[in-house]
Amino acid sequence: MKKMLIMPLLGFMVCGCSLKEDTDIEINPKPTLVVEYRYTDKKGNNTTHEEVGHTASLLFDPAGVFLREITAFGERFTDSMTLLSGVPAGEYTVVSFANADGMERPVLTPGVSGITELLCKKKDTGDNRTAVRLFHALTRFTVQRGRPQVRRIDLNKKYFRIELSVTGADKLSGSADDFRVLFDGIPAGIDYRGEPLQETIRFTPLLEKDETGTMKGIFDVFCFGRQNKVRMTLRSKEETVGEISLSDYLARYGERIDYLCGKEVIIPIHIDVTSSEITVTVSDWDEAKVQIPVLGE
Repeated sequence: MKKMLIMPLLGFMVCGCSLKEDTDIEINPKPTLVVEYRYTDKKGNNTTHEEVGHTASLLFDPAGVFLREITAFGERFTDSMTLLSGVPAGEYTVVSFANADGMERPVLTPGVSGITELLCKKKDTGDNRTAVRLFHALTRFTVQRGRPQVRRIDLNKKYFRIELSVTGADKLSGSADDFRVLFDGIPAGIDYRGEPLQETIRFTPLLEKDETGTMKGIFDVFCFGRQNKVRMTLRSKEETVGEISLSDYLARYGERIDYLCGKEVIIPIHIDVTSSEITVTVSDWDEAKVQIPVLGE
């Protein structure tokens, strides 16, 4: 009788352990974070595939210490992608850069480097025609045992597009090809928060003449804020013929530019040159035209 009583009890104990293990695996999995990336334009259209070709995601633990980097190309980053699995529960930070190929970032050491060391900047070639079309996101996620966290990371544009046109440049030197516009004070990139760097570089866009004789150039620069001192210098051959503070101009008249929305910002700039005067108009704001004398005249 005793043997008959003991055997069913042992069988019950074995079944109980197996059931607990299955419950842990199926109902209470290890902390996991699954994400997908997306960028939507001002109209709400999902243009991720058209505008983003590469993402780099850097993961930091609850103390802000670097864990690892995960890169994705093509359409992979718009599919569900696991960034964290089997980590201790807590709040983790993901810093994402997109289209940052060729840009410089410090080498971070897992378990040692901190999040404040992270930045992304352009290599200064001295003849910078345009910036890369940089995107960024900083997101924090709380992961815990239980259902995996499935989240979307919304990317933000970190560049402005400038549409530059110049008329009358030939009045200064006899050849419009000798005319250049230099943009100084442009941030060299962004920090881990997506804020403009203090380090700056110069952009010298390529200008091409159209059939009407107007010189035009469309180029990108990294986002700058009201605190950045961005200056346009106009040169004919190697002589400076005019200067204007673009940042001061935009501070006075640029309330129509949304610096923080993370969407597309286009800044049209038209420069009209006469032998004695240069007129600069931004975004067709006729009430905000700036007229400056030609230096040396």
